[in-house]
Amino acid sequence: MMIGRPSRRGFLRTVGVAAGASVLGSTVLDEDPASSPDDREDGREVRQERQKDEETLDRERHTLLGATNYETEVYTIEAPNPSPTAFVVGGMHGNERAGVEAAHLANEYAIDRGTLVVIPEANKVAVEQGTNHGPRGDLNRQFPMGEEPTTPIARAIWNEVLRVEPDYLLDMHTAEGIYGRGGIGQAVFPTDGTVGYATNAVKHVNENYLSRRSGLPHHDLRVGIIIPEDRPALTHKASADRNMDLWLTEVTRTGLDLREQTFLHDVMTRNLLRQIGIEVTSELAIQNPF
Repeated sequence: MMIGRPSRRGFLRTVGVAAGASVLGSTVLDEDPASSPDDREDGREVRQERQKDEETLDRERHTLLGATNYETEVYTIEAPNPSPTAFVVGGMHGNERAGVEAAHLANEYAIDRGTLVVIPEANKVAVEQGTNHGPRGDLNRQFPMGEEPTTPIARAIWNEVLRVEPDYLLDMHTAEGIYGRGGIGQAVFPTDGTVGYATNAVKHVNENYLSRRSGLPHHDLRVGIIIPEDRPALTHKASADRNMDLWLTEVTRTGLDLREQTFLHDVMTRNLLRQIGIEVTSELAIQNPF
């Protein structure tokens, strides 16, 4: 029996989406890290700016593997100045809901420049079933380095990466446990070219959010090992075969609820995009839960 995933807007209402829009800026957050950007912005001004952005943004949506169980949507947001290009993936594992929900937030971003391509539910069947693997196994082990991906959905995703030729790729995951303490959660895994960005994002999240949460002494975000190692994952293949700059983010399910997990993914995504020159406005940003 297929288990339907709650609608995105229904989920966002459940976890407490801010009433107004928000802009993530390091200066603003450093001034008052205990509250969210939504608490400090004039909602009317932000909505006016959003409307202005929407008049210039080109939004497009198409599907991969249409009319199959794995049919999934790809969203493209393009500003008048379309460079750089970032490719965001969620839902590689269907039970890692925070990455799915954060990617759905990303597909409705307004951006001031660049191009953003988002696949929120990469493994559609697994997302709908709430399982880690789909019927064809672990999707994130179907991208062997130097070879063709091994399943139709893996090939479709890889061909999309090749079509877009992004400057940066971000793959969002959640995990049990804490990095270095029996798990891989709360870590950003970079490539050689993105270590500095990862370090800055880690510092930003720790100082503005996680360090202020009592009862989570080991939950600080860390920079993980550098990709690639010999693993047939999407990020590892993109790095090895295309020399692509990228990040794989892992947020833990240990001690964090879904709202908190999604918030951390969203904050990291917007911080990393800002560092590569793409400023984000998000009307659906979740209020700071920390």
